Amino acid sequence: MNLLGLYHPGSSVLHRMGAGPKLLGLLLLGILTGLAPAMGPAQVRPAPPWLGAQLWVSLFVLLAGVLVWTLARLPVAMLRPVAVGAGVLVVALAAVQWWANGWPAALGMTARLVGLLLAAWAVTATTRVSELLQVITGVLSPLRRFGVPVERIGLAVALTIRAIPLVADGLHRAREARSARGAPAGLRGLPGLTVNTVVHTIRLADAMGEALIARGGLDRAASDSGRPTVG
Repeated sequence: MNLLGLYHPGSSVLHRMGAGPKLLGLLLLGILTGLAPAMGPAQVRPAPPWLGAQLWVSLFVLLAGVLVWTLARLPVAMLRPVAVGAGVLVVALAAVQWWANGWPAALGMTARLVGLLLAAWAVTATTRVSELLQVITGVLSPLRRFGVPVERIGLAVALTIRAIPLVADGLHRAREARSARGAPAGLRGLPGLTVNTVVHTIRLADAMGEALIARGGLDRAASDSGRPTVG
């Protein structure tokens, strides 16, 4: 298992683009996603809901995510480890939105989440972790004078980015293993699936800890994080 990053080699436009512009674009897309609910209408009103700015913004975010993923030229297979988990989350949130605010709000939220997830996945898959760290530590560098551990923050962000798909992959593998053994599926198999995923996550944390120790500890890994690396 590669614990160093999500990076998928390639020669696409997104691969050649710097980490800074990609993170800035992702940040702006996230801000737009958060502001969309205030652009109404969120419910069916006398005015047709499809004329509301919220739904147009949601459509824009979705199309932007699809465009970014397309430009990255990544294999669709990379989505499989997280498709199920993300799909369950999106469906659950959409159901709550439908119940609370009506179907236009649920439709808009689903479009925004899917678009943002596609864009975020494409950015992390086309950007080396070392490049992400350089941008993060560069932005936070003025805070060093106030005693803020900038390198540690950058390393924590990088480890978090790396851990999310690894945990999702562990969930996918646990589900396949239980299915091969004929274990109960659905809600009946949820406790066992949860235990297997937690065990995998603990092992992953141990592996990451051993990798940090092998590199000389957290401080050494943080100090090395801003250096260019190969791969």
